[in-house]
Amino acid sequence: MGGYLISDKAGSSNFKTFKLNLSVAYHVILTQNSILSAGLSGSYFQQSFDQTGLVWHNQFTGNGFDASLPSGENVISERKSHGDVSAGMLYSFSSNETSMASNDGVKMNVGITYQHINRPDISFTSFDAKKLYGKLLMHARAQIGLFYTNTAIIPQLMTAFQGPFKEITLGLGARYMLKEQSHYTGFVKESAITFGGYYRVGDAINPYMLFEIGSVAFGLVYDINVSQLSKASNGRGAFEIMLQYINPNPFKYRGSAADNSFF
Repeated sequence: MGGYLISDKAGSSNFKTFKLNLSVAYHVILTQNSILSAGLSGSYFQQSFDQTGLVWHNQFTGNGFDASLPSGENVISERKSHGDVSAGMLYSFSSNETSMASNDGVKMNVGITYQHINRPDISFTSFDAKKLYGKLLMHARAQIGLFYTNTAIIPQLMTAFQGPFKEITLGLGARYMLKEQSHYTGFVKESAITFGGYYRVGDAINPYMLFEIGSVAFGLVYDINVSQLSKASNGRGAFEIMLQYINPNPFKYRGSAADNSFF
Protein backbone atom coordinates (compact mmCIF):
# COMPACT_ATOMS: atom_id res chain seq x y z
CA MET A 1 0.00 0.00 0.00
CA GLY A 2 1.13 3.56 -0.58
CA GLY A 3 0.10 7.13 -1.15
CA TYR A 4 1.22 10.66 -1.81
CA LEU A 5 0.12 14.26 -1.40
CA ILE A 6 0.76 17.05 -3.97
CA SER A 7 0.18 20.79 -3.60
CA ASP A 8 1.07 23.21 -6.43
CA LYS A 9 0.44 26.88 -7.30
CA ALA A 10 1.41 28.57 -10.58
CA GLY A 11 0.81 31.54 -12.86
CA SER A 12 -0.89 34.94 -12.61
CA SER A 13 -4.18 33.26 -11.69
CA ASN A 14 -2.58 31.43 -8.72
CA PHE A 15 -3.86 28.21 -10.27
CA LYS A 16 -3.77 25.69 -7.43
CA THR A 17 -3.80 21.92 -7.57
CA PHE A 18 -4.22 19.72 -4.50
CA LYS A 19 -4.13 15.94 -4.88
CA LEU A 20 -4.38 13.07 -2.39
CA ASN A 21 -3.62 9.61 -3.74
CA LEU A 22 -3.91 6.13 -2.24
CA SER A 23 -2.81 2.95 -3.99
CA VAL A 24 -2.63 -0.79 -3.45
CA ALA A 25 -0.59 -3.39 -5.34
CA TYR A 26 -0.23 -7.17 -5.35
CA HIS A 27 3.07 -8.87 -6.18
CA VAL A 28 3.53 -12.40 -7.55
CA ILE A 29 6.97 -14.05 -7.34
CA LEU A 30 7.35 -15.82 -10.69
CA THR A 31 10.88 -17.13 -10.13
CA GLN A 32 13.78 -16.42 -7.76
CA ASN A 33 14.77 -13.55 -10.07
CA SER A 34 11.47 -12.15 -11.35
CA ILE A 35 8.32 -10.54 -9.94
CA LEU A 36 5.05 -9.48 -11.58
CA SER A 37 3.08 -6.68 -9.88
CA ALA A 38 -0.36 -5.20 -10.50
CA GLY A 39 -1.75 -2.09 -8.84
CA LEU A 40 -4.84 0.10 -8.54
CA SER A 41 -4.81 3.78 -7.58
CA GLY A 42 -7.54 6.18 -6.51
CA SER A 43 -7.18 9.94 -6.10
CA TYR A 44 -9.10 12.97 -4.90
CA PHE A 45 -7.93 16.22 -6.45
CA GLN A 46 -9.07 19.82 -6.31
CA GLN A 47 -8.23 22.68 -8.67
CA SER A 48 -8.89 26.39 -8.16
CA PHE A 49 -7.86 29.79 -9.53
CA ASP A 50 -8.30 33.51 -8.87
CA GLN A 51 -9.79 35.56 -11.75
CA THR A 52 -8.63 38.91 -10.33
CA GLY A 53 -5.14 38.27 -11.67
CA LEU A 54 -6.33 37.64 -15.23
CA VAL A 55 -7.27 39.80 -18.24
CA TRP A 56 -9.36 38.67 -21.23
CA HIS A 57 -9.69 39.67 -24.87
CA ASN A 58 -13.11 41.26 -24.13
CA GLN A 59 -11.34 43.67 -21.78
CA PHE A 60 -8.98 45.04 -24.46
CA THR A 61 -9.78 48.69 -25.22
CA GLY A 62 -7.35 49.23 -28.09
CA ASN A 63 -4.83 50.95 -25.86
CA GLY A 64 -4.59 48.30 -23.16
CA PHE A 65 -6.68 46.14 -20.85
CA ASP A 66 -9.39 47.45 -18.54
CA ALA A 67 -10.00 44.85 -15.79
CA SER A 68 -13.26 46.59 -14.78
CA LEU A 69 -14.92 45.53 -18.06
CA PRO A 70 -16.85 42.21 -18.08
CA SER A 71 -14.72 39.27 -19.14
CA GLY A 72 -17.49 37.49 -21.05
CA GLU A 73 -16.39 34.17 -19.51
CA ASN A 74 -19.12 31.86 -18.18
CA VAL A 75 -17.21 30.62 -15.16
CA ILE A 76 -19.53 28.71 -12.85
CA SER A 77 -16.96 28.14 -10.11
CA GLU A 78 -13.35 29.00 -9.34
CA ARG A 79 -12.95 25.69 -7.53
CA LYS A 80 -13.67 22.12 -8.66
CA SER A 81 -13.13 18.70 -7.09
CA HIS A 82 -12.73 15.37 -8.85
CA GLY A 83 -12.17 11.68 -8.33
CA ASP A 84 -9.60 9.83 -10.44
CA VAL A 85 -8.80 6.14 -11.01
CA SER A 86 -5.66 4.53 -12.49
CA ALA A 87 -4.24 1.00 -12.86
CA GLY A 88 -0.96 -0.55 -13.95
CA MET A 89 1.40 -3.52 -14.10
CA LEU A 90 5.16 -3.94 -13.55
CA TYR A 91 7.57 -6.77 -14.40
CA SER A 92 10.91 -6.84 -12.55
CA PHE A 93 13.95 -9.06 -13.17
CA SER A 94 17.35 -9.34 -11.49
CA SER A 95 20.26 -11.68 -12.24
CA ASN A 96 22.71 -12.57 -9.49
CA GLU A 97 26.39 -11.64 -9.70
CA THR A 98 28.69 -14.57 -10.29
CA SER A 99 30.98 -13.45 -7.45
CA MET A 100 31.17 -10.68 -4.83
CA ALA A 101 33.70 -8.75 -6.92
CA SER A 102 32.48 -9.39 -10.47
CA ASN A 103 29.71 -6.73 -10.61
CA ASP A 104 28.13 -8.51 -13.59
CA GLY A 105 24.56 -8.46 -12.32
CA VAL A 106 21.68 -7.03 -14.34
CA LYS A 107 18.46 -5.54 -12.99
CA MET A 108 15.59 -4.34 -15.11
CA ASN A 109 11.90 -3.55 -14.99
CA VAL A 110 9.20 -2.78 -17.53
CA GLY A 111 5.88 -1.19 -16.64
CA ILE A 112 2.63 0.03 -18.17
CA THR A 113 0.00 2.29 -16.58
CA TYR A 114 -3.33 3.72 -17.69
CA GLN A 115 -4.40 6.86 -15.82
CA HIS A 116 -7.70 8.78 -15.65
CA ILE A 117 -9.78 5.71 -16.43
CA ASN A 118 -12.97 7.52 -15.40
CA ARG A 119 -12.08 10.70 -17.39
CA PRO A 120 -13.14 13.39 -14.84
CA ASP A 121 -14.62 16.68 -16.10
CA ILE A 122 -12.10 19.49 -15.35
CA SER A 123 -13.95 22.41 -16.96
CA PHE A 124 -14.71 25.57 -14.93
CA THR A 125 -17.30 26.87 -17.43
CA SER A 126 -21.03 26.20 -17.78
CA PHE A 127 -21.09 25.53 -21.52
CA ASP A 128 -18.06 23.39 -22.32
CA ALA A 129 -17.39 20.05 -20.62
CA LYS A 130 -13.71 19.16 -20.66
CA LYS A 131 -13.13 15.53 -19.80
CA LEU A 132 -9.54 14.65 -18.99
CA TYR A 133 -8.04 12.36 -21.63
CA GLY A 134 -6.97 8.90 -20.52
CA LYS A 135 -3.16 8.70 -20.26
CA LEU A 136 -1.09 5.67 -21.27
CA LEU A 137 2.44 5.46 -19.83
CA MET A 138 5.11 2.87 -20.57
CA HIS A 139 8.54 2.81 -18.99
CA ALA A 140 11.63 0.64 -18.79
CA ARG A 141 14.83 0.80 -16.72
CA ALA A 142 17.94 -1.35 -16.48
CA GLN A 143 21.02 -1.35 -14.25
CA ILE A 144 23.91 -3.13 -15.94
CA GLY A 145 27.05 -3.80 -13.92
CA LEU A 146 30.41 -3.31 -15.67
CA PHE A 147 32.61 -6.37 -15.11
CA TYR A 148 35.08 -6.13 -12.20
CA THR A 149 34.40 -2.45 -11.53
CA ASN A 150 32.33 -0.52 -8.98
CA THR A 151 30.28 1.07 -11.77
CA ALA A 152 26.94 0.30 -13.40
CA ILE A 153 25.24 1.88 -16.43
CA ILE A 154 21.57 2.84 -16.06
CA PRO A 155 19.57 3.36 -19.30
CA GLN A 156 15.92 4.46 -18.94
CA LEU A 157 12.95 5.12 -21.20
CA MET A 158 9.52 6.66 -20.56
CA THR A 159 6.75 7.31 -23.07
CA ALA A 160 3.38 8.93 -22.44
CA PHE A 161 0.35 9.32 -24.71
CA GLN A 162 -2.67 11.43 -23.74
CA GLY A 163 -5.23 12.31 -26.40
CA PRO A 164 -3.39 14.16 -29.20
CA PHE A 165 -0.28 14.68 -27.03
CA LYS A 166 2.79 12.53 -26.50
CA GLU A 167 6.03 12.66 -24.53
CA ILE A 168 9.19 10.59 -24.92
CA THR A 169 12.02 10.77 -22.38
CA LEU A 170 15.36 8.97 -22.69
CA GLY A 171 17.80 8.68 -19.80
CA LEU A 172 21.32 7.44 -19.14
CA GLY A 173 23.27 7.39 -15.88
CA ALA A 174 26.45 5.98 -14.34
CA ARG A 175 26.23 4.62 -10.77
CA TYR A 176 29.44 4.26 -8.76
CA MET A 177 29.59 2.23 -5.53
CA LEU A 178 31.54 4.38 -3.04
CA LYS A 179 31.61 2.03 -0.08
CA GLU A 180 30.33 -1.42 0.86
CA GLN A 181 29.12 -2.42 4.30
CA SER A 182 31.66 -3.99 6.64
CA HIS A 183 31.25 -7.77 6.57
CA TYR A 184 32.46 -8.00 10.18
CA THR A 185 30.71 -5.23 12.15
CA GLY A 186 27.95 -3.99 9.84
CA PHE A 187 28.52 -0.47 11.19
CA VAL A 188 29.75 1.00 7.89
CA LYS A 189 26.78 1.81 5.66
CA GLU A 190 26.89 1.16 1.94
CA SER A 191 26.86 4.24 -0.28
CA ALA A 192 26.70 5.02 -3.99
CA ILE A 193 26.52 8.07 -6.23
CA THR A 194 24.90 8.38 -9.66
CA PHE A 195 25.39 11.06 -12.31
CA GLY A 196 23.32 11.18 -15.46
CA GLY A 197 20.77 12.99 -17.52
CA TYR A 198 17.47 12.74 -19.34
CA TYR A 199 16.39 14.11 -22.71
CA ARG A 200 12.71 14.92 -23.15
CA VAL A 201 12.45 14.74 -26.95
CA GLY A 202 11.94 18.16 -28.52
CA ASP A 203 11.70 19.91 -25.16
CA ALA A 204 14.39 19.75 -22.46
CA ILE A 205 17.59 18.24 -21.04
CA ASN A 206 17.60 17.19 -17.38
CA PRO A 207 20.99 16.56 -15.70
CA TYR A 208 20.68 14.81 -12.33
CA MET A 209 22.68 13.53 -9.36
CA LEU A 210 21.62 10.88 -6.84
CA PHE A 211 23.46 10.04 -3.59
CA GLU A 212 22.53 6.89 -1.66
CA ILE A 213 23.65 5.85 1.82
CA GLY A 214 21.96 2.86 3.42
CA SER A 215 18.18 3.28 3.23
CA VAL A 216 18.35 7.01 2.45
CA ALA A 217 18.73 8.65 -0.99
CA PHE A 218 19.08 12.34 -1.88
CA GLY A 219 18.71 13.60 -5.44
CA LEU A 220 18.99 16.82 -7.44
CA VAL A 221 17.73 17.46 -10.98
CA TYR A 222 17.47 20.57 -13.16
CA ASP A 223 15.34 21.15 -16.24
CA ILE A 224 17.10 23.02 -19.10
CA ASN A 225 14.67 24.07 -21.83
CA VAL A 226 15.96 23.53 -25.41
CA SER A 227 12.71 23.87 -27.41
CA GLN A 228 11.26 26.99 -29.08
CA LEU A 229 9.99 27.93 -25.61
CA SER A 230 13.61 28.77 -24.68
CA LYS A 231 13.10 32.15 -26.43
CA ALA A 232 10.77 33.05 -23.56
CA SER A 233 12.34 30.99 -20.75
CA ASN A 234 16.00 31.69 -21.65
CA GLY A 235 16.55 27.97 -21.10
CA ARG A 236 15.61 28.16 -17.44
CA GLY A 237 13.42 25.42 -16.04
CA ALA A 238 12.61 23.67 -12.77
CA PHE A 239 15.11 22.80 -10.04
CA GLU A 240 13.92 19.82 -8.00
CA ILE A 241 15.10 18.04 -4.85
CA MET A 242 14.24 14.45 -3.94
CA LEU A 243 14.54 12.69 -0.56
CA GLN A 244 13.78 8.96 -0.38
CA TYR A 245 13.73 6.38 2.40
CA ILE A 246 13.49 2.65 1.62
CA ASN A 247 13.02 -0.12 4.17
CA PRO A 248 14.48 -2.74 4.13
CA ASN A 249 17.87 -1.40 3.07
CA PRO A 250 18.03 -1.83 -0.75
CA PHE A 251 21.80 -2.51 -0.67
CA LYS A 252 21.17 -5.73 1.25
CA TYR A 253 18.92 -7.06 -1.52
CA ARG A 254 21.09 -6.36 -4.56
CA GLY A 255 20.34 -9.81 -5.98
CA SER A 256 16.58 -9.43 -5.63
CA ALA A 257 14.17 -8.50 -8.41
CA ALA A 258 12.43 -6.25 -5.87
CA ASP A 259 15.42 -3.87 -5.87
CA ASN A 260 14.56 -1.90 -9.01
CA SER A 261 13.90 1.61 -7.73
CA PHE A 262 13.49 4.60 -10.03
CA PHE A 263 14.78 8.15 -9.77
